[in-house]
Amino acid sequence: MSNLVEKKQLSVILPCFGRYEIIESYLKDTIKQLSLYEQYFNLVVVLDGIYWENVPLIRTLKTRFTDVEIITVKDETHLPAFLYNVGISRVKTPYVTFAWAGSSLHIEVVEKLNSIFATADRLEKVYYLNIGKPKKLPYYPNDALRYGWCQCEKIYEINHLFVSIEIFKEIGYFDESRIIQSAFDWDFIIRLARNYTFHEIMTLIAENKLTFDIYPFNKTFNVSKDIIHRYILRTKIGTKEKLDYNLTENELLFINDLPQQDRMFLLRNIEHEDNSIMNLTESKKKGNYKITIVSGLWDYVHNQLCFFNYLDKLYGKNFATYKVIFDFSITIDDIKDSDLVIFSRCRNPRIIDILKYCEANNINTLYMIDDNWLWVGKDWPEDYGHIFSPGKPDYDVFVEALKMCDATLVYNKYLEEDIKPYANKVYRIKVNVNLDFYNTVTNKTDEYLIIGYSGSLRYDNEAFKALAEVAKENKGIKVLIFGFLTSEQEELFKDVQLIKLEYKSYFEYCKQISSINPAILLAPLDNSRTSMSKCPNKYLEITAAGSVGIYSDVYPYNEIIKDNVNGLLVKYNYKEVWKEKILYLLQNKNVLEEIKRNSIADVKNRFSTDVVIEQFCEVINLVIRGE
Repeated sequence: MSNLVEKKQLSVILPCFGRYEIIESYLKDTIKQLSLYEQYFNLVVVLDGIYWENVPLIRTLKTRFTDVEIITVKDETHLPAFLYNVGISRVKTPYVTFAWAGSSLHIEVVEKLNSIFATADRLEKVYYLNIGKPKKLPYYPNDALRYGWCQCEKIYEINHLFVSIEIFKEIGYFDESRIIQSAFDWDFIIRLARNYTFHEIMTLIAENKLTFDIYPFNKTFNVSKDIIHRYILRTKIGTKEKLDYNLTENELLFINDLPQQDRMFLLRNIEHEDNSIMNLTESKKKGNYKITIVSGLWDYVHNQLCFFNYLDKLYGKNFATYKVIFDFSITIDDIKDSDLVIFSRCRNPRIIDILKYCEANNINTLYMIDDNWLWVGKDWPEDYGHIFSPGKPDYDVFVEALKMCDATLVYNKYLEEDIKPYANKVYRIKVNVNLDFYNTVTNKTDEYLIIGYSGSLRYDNEAFKALAEVAKENKGIKVLIFGFLTSEQEELFKDVQLIKLEYKSYFEYCKQISSINPAILLAPLDNSRTSMSKCPNKYLEITAAGSVGIYSDVYPYNEIIKDNVNGLLVKYNYKEVWKEKILYLLQNKNVLEEIKRNSIADVKNRFSTDVVIEQFCEVINLVIRGE
C-alpha cells in the first residue's frame, strides 16, 4: 500500500434518503461498489431520518468499511443538499466527492485520482471525469466556455467531480432551498464553473442508474423546471440562515422578482405556509418580468456584458428573472410563460419556429447583435464569406430573425445604420463594465513593467512588432499576451520575456488581468466597416484592469478616447508609430499616471454597469410595452 493510501486524501459522502422500497437495490449496488476499494477513501454516510438506523444494509456498514462515519439527521428533510452539507462538515480529508443510491464510482477513476495525488507537483481545486461526451452537447467545454454552457445545461454529475474541501469556505455549501430539491447539484456546478478551472481525468465509466431529477423522494417539492432554472442563475448574495418568513435571503429576493401568480404557485409547492409573503411589494413600474435569453455555444461573454451584468444587479428589485437556453435545443415549452424572449446573436434555423410561436402568442421578442454580420463576409470573404453571405443558412436565419423580432438592440452607430433596413425597430445603448469583477493591484513592487495585448486574434502585425521591439530593447519589460497569436506573431516574441495566458472564464479573466495589472495595453483595430461596427469594450476592460490603453485612431475608439487624456490614439498603423506611443508613456510616468486617473474616472462615470443600467431597463420596458 502506498503512502498516499495510508494517509487518505479523499472522502466520499453518501446520503441515504428517499423511498427505500424503490432505491434498495440501487443502494446495495452503490455500497457494494464502494466497498471493493474502500482502502482509498473515508466514507461519510448521512441518514435522512432515524428510521434508516434500523435498515439492515446500514447496520452492516461498519463491518464493510474501515473508515466510515454514520450521522443521523433526526427529522427527515427530503433535501440531499442539506445531507451533503452535514457530511461536508465532518470531512477530514483534503478532497471530497459525492455518491448516492444508483451512482457509480469505478476503480479506474479512483486509481487515476490516487496517482494524481501521489505525483502531481501542484494539486488543483477541481477535477472532473471526461467520459467522452456530455449529454446534449458535442463535447465538454473549455475553460472560457464552461460557465456559460453550465448556465444552459447541467453538463456534469457531482459524482464525476472531485473537489478541494477548501472550496466550500470560498463559495459556500450546497444551496438547501426546497426550490431546487432535485437541482441543487446543477446550482453548485454553476458556482464551481464561475470561480474555478476544471482539470480533466479521462475515463470511460458506466452511467449512473439514478439521477436527482428522477429520484424517488419520500416527499417531492414540485417546482417547475422553468422556475428552477431561473433560481439557479441568480448570483447568490445571501446566507443560508433563515430570515423573515422563514426563508433565506436568496429565496426572498428571488420570490420578490416573480409575478404574483408564480409566487403563489411556488410558495404552495415548497409548502411555505406564511401567506404574508404574498404582500411583498411588486414594482410600481411595469416589472416582475420573465425573460428568456436564447444563445449559441460561443456567446456567453456577450450575454454577460449585454444582459447579466444588469440583471444580476437588479436581483430582488422587482424587475425580472431570467434563464438562458441554447438556440439549437430550445423548445416551445422553454418560452411559453416568458414576457420577453431575447435572441442573442442567434443563427440556428430552430429559432424561426420559436419566433413564429412568439408572434402568434403575443410574446415580445428582441434580437441582440454586437458584430456586423451584414459586412463581415464582404470585408473578409475568404474567412467569413462561406458563412455570412446571402443564401448561406447562418446569414439568412440572422436576417430573417431581425425582420421577425419586435426590436433589435445594438451598441454602435454604424451597425445601427446597417441593421435599420431589416429591423422593425432599433435601440442603441452604451456598452458597460461591471467594475466589481476587477480587483486591481496598486503599488506593485515588481522589478518588471508589463505591457501587452489582450483580446481576440489579430492578423495585422504592426502593433505586435512594436511590442516585441520595445521589450527586446528594454531589460525591465515583460510582455503579456492574453489570447492567441498567429505563428508569425509567435516568432516575433521568441526572445522576449513573455507572460502568455489563454482564454479563461470571463470572471477568471477579470481577476487575472487586474492582478497582473499591466502598465500599458494595446488595442489595434483596422478601418473596415466590420471592425468599425464593433463595441469599444477594450477601452472599458483596459481601464478596469488599471492599465493605460493605446488605441487605433478609428471608430469606435476615436469617439470616446481623447488623445493624451484618457488614452493614446495611433493615427497611422505602422510599427514605428506604435513604438513611439509606447515609449512616450514608458518615459513619462507622470503622463501615464494622469491618463490612468482620467480613464478610470471616465469609465466609472459613463460606462459602469451602475450608470448604464437605466438605459438597459428602459429598452426592456419599451420592448415589452410595445412602444
